[in-house]
Amino acid sequence: MHLHDASSFTPDAVLHISVRNISIGGINRYSTLINDSLPAPELRLPEGEVVWIRVYNDMTDQNTTIHWHGLAQAASPFSDGTPLASQWPIPPQHFFDYELQLPNGSAGTYFYHSHVGFQAVTAAGPLIVEDRAAPPYQTDGERTVFVHGLWNETDAQVEQGVNDNPLAWPGETNGILINGKTISDSGVVDDATAGLAVIEVDPASTYRLRFVGSTALSYTALAFEAHGADVLRVVEADGHYTQPAPAPEGIIQIGGGQRFSALLDTKSCDELRDLGRLDFYIQTETRERTYSVTNYAILRYSADACGSGNSTSTDFADPLPTDAYPAQKPIDMPPTINGYLDYALRPLEGAEAEAGSGFPSAAEVTRRVVLNAQVFEDGYYMWRDSNVSWGDSAAGAGASHHTVPYAPYLVGLYRNDTAYLPDYDAAVANGGVDPRTQTFPARIGEVLEVVIQNLGADSRTGAAAGLVDVHPFHAHGGHI
Repeated sequence: MHLHDASSFTPDAVLHISVRNISIGGINRYSTLINDSLPAPELRLPEGEVVWIRVYNDMTDQNTTIHWHGLAQAASPFSDGTPLASQWPIPPQHFFDYELQLPNGSAGTYFYHSHVGFQAVTAAGPLIVEDRAAPPYQTDGERTVFVHGLWNETDAQVEQGVNDNPLAWPGETNGILINGKTISDSGVVDDATAGLAVIEVDPASTYRLRFVGSTALSYTALAFEAHGADVLRVVEADGHYTQPAPAPEGIIQIGGGQRFSALLDTKSCDELRDLGRLDFYIQTETRERTYSVTNYAILRYSADACGSGNSTSTDFADPLPTDAYPAQKPIDMPPTINGYLDYALRPLEGAEAEAGSGFPSAAEVTRRVVLNAQVFEDGYYMWRDSNVSWGDSAAGAGASHHTVPYAPYLVGLYRNDTAYLPDYDAAVANGGVDPRTQTFPARIGEVLEVVIQNLGADSRTGAAAGLVDVHPFHAHGGHI
């Protein structure tokens, strides 16, 4: 924990969280924003430095926090941004100073988002930790592809519905946004914001595309029209460089919280002339839901680079419209690719790469912990991990079943409050979870094999609820 002199301290960056009516994808929505933009502004931070970011909660009736998704925070755990785990939420009209320690080796693609309620659906933005030295892959530029979802209902309406008993499900997303842009599938009332994102590139170039999965619900697949199955080479996953791996069938599959960097080799001017066009659709489809939602963005090649800036040129077709979708899907995308890149990615360099994986052998494992992830239904719905369900607050129909500490866990441990100290032996005897604190303790030096099983759904009566859902998991730090 660090104390600084308030009279002389100046943060490296300042974020303001507010809420107001905005127009997104052609609809009007009361939304939480960071620095009044959607998505939140891209933060680019230096590797090997300590950065302080001040977050103001300018709202008058809601708490908030900011979580720095993917950063280890091992040396600054109180700045993780998880309410009632690492900190008290930031109350209205207050601020919190976050300490981000960015050690060497942390360069990569991350993002930041609110961690209270449903605010993160709009209060989120990309976070790039820039390489201290030259990046291992040389490119002609980079582009961020920020993938997030759109709902007609407000944060409060969605939260109320999913906490109600019986559940009032808000339905599927009303659109996948790319860099804050889409066209809602539920009726456009504002043509000015109903439009497709345009990602501009030059021909005969190599770009690093940073894909950020910021969806609250949807597992999403993206593909590039007329660019072939070998269009993308994945070189980074979740903040770690990898050896180049072809994206299967030229598709990026990304869940909520995931990040990939992929190299895109753009077409030459001759190839573009053969095709007679400079614009190509980027098609997005949601996966593993009751139905698939399809949306688009546009990959646009520079007209000037191919000598076609002259309005009289007949080499290329007119640009694709940004205010409408194509009449037919331009790409026939395959179903979900199971095990996507699971066994294809390898670390780029160091001992891990030389060993092939860097993972401990089965003989080194000292303990196995099985996490049984399951949706539980009793009028309300909630996710449980080995019968433990976390709650940020005591609100909601199922609140009595949530783990809601009286103070943040880390604060309790810092105060040496024995009520927060887990019982290791009790946890080992109970499948890894301490039944009193409902935490999963480990000892220094252990090698744990963590097995995550998605068991679908169960209900209070023991009958299957008939629900099978995708649920991503992510871990922080270099110990994984």
